[in-house]
Amino acid sequence: MIEELRHEIASCDVCANLVDDRGRRRKFESYGSYASRWVIIGEAPGRRSIDNGRPWSSAPYLVRRTVERIRHPHEDRTLSLELDFYLTDVVKCLPPGNRAPTKDEVLNCDKFLLREIEVIKPLVIITFGQTASRFILRHFDCEPEVRRHSLVTALHRDYAEPIYIRKGDEQVIWRPFMHPRWSFKFLGSAVRFEGSVSQGIRLAIEGQQLGDQPDRY
Repeated sequence: MIEELRHEIASCDVCANLVDDRGRRRKFESYGSYASRWVIIGEAPGRRSIDNGRPWSSAPYLVRRTVERIRHPHEDRTLSLELDFYLTDVVKCLPPGNRAPTKDEVLNCDKFLLREIEVIKPLVIITFGQTASRFILRHFDCEPEVRRHSLVTALHRDYAEPIYIRKGDEQVIWRPFMHPRWSFKFLGSAVRFEGSVSQGIRLAIEGQQLGDQPDRY
């Protein structure tokens, strides 16, 4: 099913403005482990990631470096983006000028990410940036206290506990983070950003490892 979906994404040309100055439509396919139930969602592919064929290798290199320092909960190694996570984006094409995707571009691509989630059936979802977090708020049921906060608060607050969200009968642990490009502006240093991401991912994975969680709704 994932291969069929990847073919549909590769052939999609709905957003006429998502072409570069040479008329090329540059896409980055989902990446990592299709069997993983830990999913990382970004806003859109980055130019450097597409150029070198490796996701999360431009501004989000901080994410890669941080994740790959976290110990695996069951194996004698650190986590790996490629082995332990399914990585994808809300928008599948590189926006011209490496800009943020527009609302229309996001809505055009929503169906693809929804189908990815339907196939993967994640236990943990990690989002980076407002575009990815807004996707969660649009399509998942969240705890009332999360709904009451502004999106900025949800992104920047250090949650001591995982956030439980639901889609249908499936309950998922969600941890939102700001986009790495804003880490210096809001946190003052890469070190603080890495610390927040490391703690958040570990808490999310540990929460999932506890097994069935009480219904929060």
